[in-house]
Amino acid sequence: MTGETNGAQLPDIRVPAGLTFAGLAAGLGLGIALAGNKGLLAVLDPLGALWLKALQMTIVPLVIALLVTGVVRTVAAARGGAMARRTLGLFAAFLFCGAVMAALLMPLLLDLFPIPAGAAAALSDSISTAKTEVPGVGAFVLSLVPENVIAAGAEGAMLQLIVFFPLFALGLTRLPGGQGAGVVNLFEVLGHAMMVMIGWVLAAAPLG
Repeated sequence: MTGETNGAQLPDIRVPAGLTFAGLAAGLGLGIALAGNKGLLAVLDPLGALWLKALQMTIVPLVIALLVTGVVRTVAAARGGAMARRTLGLFAAFLFCGAVMAALLMPLLLDLFPIPAGAAAALSDSISTAKTEVPGVGAFVLSLVPENVIAAGAEGAMLQLIVFFPLFALGLTRLPGGQGAGVVNLFEVLGHAMMVMIGWVLAAAPLG
């Protein structure tokens, strides 16, 4: 299998930006004006929560679909020639260097520009004071591998899904005779369907 898909473009999503910002401003104003009206807020609050849940329900399927199709296309591009392999290598090198620089420079920047005491105190007050045990490196590594990927998806364990589905996609690229092409196309269609649903949800963003 070469990992090629039908190459269909993602659906065009149009977001009513002006109406969305107007709805945001109106929502903030109404929230301030109706802060004491608990009865009306009890009716209006579920509308916003419903819109947010409608947006959240598409996240896991969309991430899975993009992971599978992205990995398959990356493998196909790497097989396309030396130029493609060098380009992917440069991307990986830049990402790695950026992560290392962030890990090294962030403590230095915090020392040079410390968080104001008032902001730090407010942040500390907002965080639960209950003691939690920090897992060790071994426990963290074990937690990355899902025992049940379906349960991980149901619980929204994104890190476990991000580990499993790229490996699944790599497995598809190793199947002989194009056996995995149908599965790859299925995930591609899944991603497109999720984009259409997101378009519907975003169209209702002013109301949400």
